[in-house]
This record gives sequence, structure tokens and C-alpha cells, in this order.
Amino acid sequence: MRKRELKNVEWSLLIVAIILCTIGLVALFSATQSTDYDEFNKQCIWLIVSLVIMGAIMLIDYETLIKISPKLYNIGIDIATIAAVIIIYFLSIPAVININAVAIINAAAVP
Repeated sequence: MRKRELKNVEWSLLIVAIILCTIGLVALFSATQSTDYDEFNKQCIWLIVSLVIMGAIMLIDYETLIKISPKLYNIGIDIATIAAVIIIYFLSIPAVININAVAIINAAAVP
């Protein structure tokens, strides 16, 4: 990373995020002392993976992210729509789901 890029990092936000992750790890460690620390180990692995992803995203120029953000938004909406269809039609959810007074009717579950 160039020095200019390191200057533009929001260090206070990064430090607060690391402190919160550390507090979470300490809490999980104390909660799993009577086990084999499986959940704690999984959490440590996911923390390392997320830090690597965060570092990779920090290297991308924000103007590039601005240019591709509509495409990323559409991909996210598509994934959410596909997940909703799979949940409603393929996992045998009850025939009617009420969400904020809007009824979603699963035609496959209606006799």
C-alpha cells in the first residue's frame, strides 16, 4: 500500500472494529470453555477471512467501487429473489405468508 493510501484509511473506525471483534472473541472463548472450542475456532477462522477480504476491498479505489455499485446492487437483489423463490416454493412453507399485510400465496401448497 502506498503511504497516501494509508493516510486515507479511517483508523478510528478500524480500531473500534478490531476492539469489538476482540471483545466478541473473549466472550465466545469464555462461553465455550467447557467444550472443545469448536465454535471459538470457527469464529477465529471467519475473523481472519473477513480481515483478508476487508484488506482486499480497502485496496480497491473508491471510484471503481462507485462505478460497479449498481451492478453489485442488482446482483444482491437477484440473489435475494432467488433465495425467496427457493424458500417459498421448494421448502414447503405454509400456503400463505403474511408480511406487513401483504399475503404471499404459495400456489404449490394450496390443495
